[in-house]
Amino acid sequence: MSIPITIPVTARPTITANIFAGPYNTTTANRYDFTADASSPQTVLTMVQNTVYLIERACFSLDVPEGDFQRAIDSAISVPRIYFRTTKTNQLIFPRPQPFINYVDNLELMKFVPCDQKDDQLQVSFECILFQTPALVGITSLNAYLQLNIYEIQATDWVKYWNSPKNAQGKDLNLRGY
Repeated sequence: MSIPITIPVTARPTITANIFAGPYNTTTANRYDFTADASSPQTVLTMVQNTVYLIERACFSLDVPEGDFQRAIDSAISVPRIYFRTTKTNQLIFPRPQPFINYVDNLELMKFVPCDQKDDQLQVSFECILFQTPALVGITSLNAYLQLNIYEIQATDWVKYWNSPKNAQGKDLNLRGY
């Protein structure tokens, strides 16, 4: 299913790539622990002031087969999840962390992120703790891969209408168009 969204034709698409390492037996005994990754949170992109960003799609996987990943999830400790924040507000972009218990290819997210401050960054964190199942024996570290399709919208009229307090952050936009 696709959600119809109208954005200006001048919106610039950006494809991002973030890789998270989950070393075995370092922070948590007998587990692959992505929460200890020194590279988390990671910067997805540096945002431009007076711009609206649309996180449109996501792809997610690990460097092992999906079934091996799912069998290794330690749900008693945590479900694999991704957090999106901006550096200036440190508030979650989505109301709650996004769970990723399956590999996804072109998952529609459809989240608008306005940037009204200079030098703000969109950041992502991945938290996950995995068992070492028989299929993973001998693997000393796992990598998780996150790719996002993000549109940068700088069309002055569109952004102005989006940011208008009268429109309550664009709630009256027809399918987010104008």
